[in-house]
Amino acid sequence: MKLTETSRMVLVRAEVFMGLSTDHLAVIRMYLEEQHFAGGQTLFREGDEADKLYVVRRGLVRLQHVRDGILYEAGQRGPGEGIGETALIDSSPRSATAACVSDCDFFALPREAFYEILAKYPAIATQILRVLTARIRDIDATRVQELEEKNRALEQARDRLTQLLAHLEATNDRLEAALSSRDCFLSVSPFPVILTDADNTVRLINPAALRLFGESKWRPLWEWIRPVMAETATRIEGTLRQGTTWTGEVEVCNPTGHVLLCRLIAVPIPNTGDGASGRLWILEDRTGIRALEEQMIQSERLATKGEMAAEIAHELNNFLAVLSGNTELLEMHLVSQNAERAGCSLSNIRQSLDRVRVFTDNMLNSHHPSGRKIRTEINAFLENQVAFLRPQRKFKKVVFTTAWGADVPSVVCDPSAMQQVFYNLLLNAAEALAETADSHSTIWIETSYLQEDGVVRLRVADDGLGIPPELEGSLFKKRVSSKPAGHGFGLLTIQRIVKDHGGNVTAGPRDGGGAEFTIELPAEPEWPIAVSGLADSGNTLNS
Repeated sequence: MKLTETSRMVLVRAEVFMGLSTDHLAVIRMYLEEQHFAGGQTLFREGDEADKLYVVRRGLVRLQHVRDGILYEAGQRGPGEGIGETALIDSSPRSATAACVSDCDFFALPREAFYEILAKYPAIATQILRVLTARIRDIDATRVQELEEKNRALEQARDRLTQLLAHLEATNDRLEAALSSRDCFLSVSPFPVILTDADNTVRLINPAALRLFGESKWRPLWEWIRPVMAETATRIEGTLRQGTTWTGEVEVCNPTGHVLLCRLIAVPIPNTGDGASGRLWILEDRTGIRALEEQMIQSERLATKGEMAAEIAHELNNFLAVLSGNTELLEMHLVSQNAERAGCSLSNIRQSLDRVRVFTDNMLNSHHPSGRKIRTEINAFLENQVAFLRPQRKFKKVVFTTAWGADVPSVVCDPSAMQQVFYNLLLNAAEALAETADSHSTIWIETSYLQEDGVVRLRVADDGLGIPPELEGSLFKKRVSSKPAGHGFGLLTIQRIVKDHGGNVTAGPRDGGGAEFTIELPAEPEWPIAVSGLADSGNTLNS
């Protein structure tokens, strides 16, 4: 085919034909095939057998190749540029994929055609081979450079791998030491320690837990340690799912069926080291401690009852003295036949008997069976306790000022235990007031309902000398008493009973002088008990 000026301009720009004269290019043009590919078509793929050289006449071609599974861009070819020059002398697989970015026209020189040129036109072939040889040298140099870079990269990777192996060995040594320390700690820990996954399946257990609960056999925790109250497990689970530590006392059954009182600390673990979450359970068997606390409470209760019995005996003796005196007078008036004075003595006897009846009624109203928690209307309960206590000798100079909240709901409590709490608080207040020189002192008793917090609050305050500063930090923590003959169990007993009811007790100075004790108990507003005549904003009782 004739060499046009357009064709010549394209071939002149091709590197493989560099240095050829116009006559030589005309010879080359006779062997070139014209080919057309649409945009998006593939000219050849990486790995295809190389069989011809392509020279771009029109359009744009993208070259891509894959290395280590990653697709790389190898460049682009436009008009006058050649693609696959080494195909003229080598049938090795294509090193890249050529795809048309747009519609393209090509000159294609097959290898067989180049061999014919080589035989007929040695000068032309020599020039082309000279260019191809230089191109191959460049390719070899590039490949050598790439191999050197890969070798350096491999050496660096080897060095990093060596460092990583050394680091892993050191980490493994530290891990083994940590595991050894962990196993040692777990083996000597007196507290049961259990590690579970997020589904509470036991994964690790120390000897103390095995001794207390027996073999777990990798069962779920709540099938192995069974709470007496089923809702306890639900409450704990809800707290842990929020990512919060749960602390409290639970009653559980061990495999032998014995009920144990345990203090439990349950800690959520976001990552146990293998990417999974887990939970840490630490228990303390407080069954024996609870028994001692119950004995302490019982002793304190007996001591309180002893004091109450002495006060009751004193009051009854006063009534008996009045009855005895009026009986003697009645006898004298009857002998002297003085009907008017005899009638007066009988009236005094009747009044004294009425007072005895009122006194014994208050005693009956203030008494409650021990050990059973029932729903109790707190205002009426406290009103009865005040009515029973105020006539007693210790409160003769005390003014009781009460303020019963109007919307205070009932609470679930052991009335006998709460009676002991109330008695202890009022007896402590009376003894503190006895140390003052005032002829009359005041004890304030108030109730209120904190609806947002869901608690009923009881406040007992006095205007005595207050809590000694040196004892403030020790209240409710250890045996504390400011009385020479005091045993110091009173406040500990109050705290133990209040905590057993799910409540809280605090103490501090009262504004204006004296001491103030505050008790908060969980309310039961779902079952309100309306009691009329007790919602008084300021009822003052004088002994």
